[in-house]
Amino acid sequence: MFRKCIGVSMGVLAFAALGAMSSSAAAQDTWPSKPITYVVPFAPGGNTDTLARIIGQKLSQALGQPVVVENKPGAGGNIGSDYVAKAKPDGYTILGGTISSHAINPSVYPKMPYDAVKSFEPVILIGSGPLVLATGVNTPYKTVQDVIAAAKAKPGSLSFASAGNGTSPHMAGELFKIATSTDLTHVPYKGSGPALTDVVAGNVPLIFDTMLVLGGQIKAGKLRPIAVAAPKRIASLPNVPTFAEVGVPGFDVASWQAVFAPAGTPKPIVQRLNADIAKILKMPDVVARLEELGIDPAAGPPEPPPQLSLRLYQSPAVTGARFLLTLLSRPAALTIHDLSGRRVRRIPDGDFVPRSDGYLQADWDGRDDDGRTARPGMYVARLESGGHDVTLRVPFLR
Repeated sequence: MFRKCIGVSMGVLAFAALGAMSSSAAAQDTWPSKPITYVVPFAPGGNTDTLARIIGQKLSQALGQPVVVENKPGAGGNIGSDYVAKAKPDGYTILGGTISSHAINPSVYPKMPYDAVKSFEPVILIGSGPLVLATGVNTPYKTVQDVIAAAKAKPGSLSFASAGNGTSPHMAGELFKIATSTDLTHVPYKGSGPALTDVVAGNVPLIFDTMLVLGGQIKAGKLRPIAVAAPKRIASLPNVPTFAEVGVPGFDVASWQAVFAPAGTPKPIVQRLNADIAKILKMPDVVARLEELGIDPAAGPPEPPPQLSLRLYQSPAVTGARFLLTLLSRPAALTIHDLSGRRVRRIPDGDFVPRSDGYLQADWDGRDDDGRTARPGMYVARLESGGHDVTLRVPFLR
């Protein structure tokens, strides 16, 4: 009797499982059958919001369903990102992820509500663009040297606005302070839009952000660009110098934008989203618009080589940088380079420490191969494994 009950129960379970699998497959076959929510973890008017609306309109046409942009700002992008991380992985909720939500925040916030790697399925890298230092037209600052002189004359009295704590504009301001030995006061907002509004109104004198955010006000004559954080001048601001040109070498700060789905989203849906957004990013009107906004389109595959990852995790006890990584195979190596490409430090895989969460941990103590302390600035970490490599920008602030 017991075996008969088990047999009946197993049969019911198998039938239920088969039904669930059939329902899941059917859901994928009919996707999308209702509107898709494109979550922007920042306030309206910023980089991620603008790109979401450009892509969302075209994606709606491609999928035959509305794509609704929903802003969920706060905590440098953590609130909206966490909402998507915990959403049902059915393809009806996607995220406008950024360098802040998926690269910087894990090293700034001591406790993250989501795992930037494990909580998401990467859909596509949209593109990246350099940051620009700008000021309101009624301020006396016309050059980087004007800003440096004012900041040194009254340390802490000059302030800069950013899209929030941990965002790339915030990191750019902190890096500028180190590179120029000045003291600026950071004023964080819940997105680039509110930050820009206050700078144009004259409430805050300086702002770091991309041309996507600043371009409209620059063209309207309400904002004065001072310098570009890029190796060379950009087409949208041909008369504005780079920081290197005006005496601040190595100041190269870019912000990237991407699309993510919750972990567990079916691969066919992720691949469909990737293919459709990739086509959108190649449309002539979109290409022209992105160029106007200073964004270099990427449109890559939905994910990097499997099992190869590199992320930055900073803790107060770490002097240089702490990395969490996964490998394809050994031997492997993590190398730190300056922005000229010169290798500063090599960390062999023998120094990687296994962790209970499945990652390997590698620490850089802020010194070069000869034991000398590296200069504060932006560096590039490169992880090589199994014939593939991934890179990551690393701000060394102390």
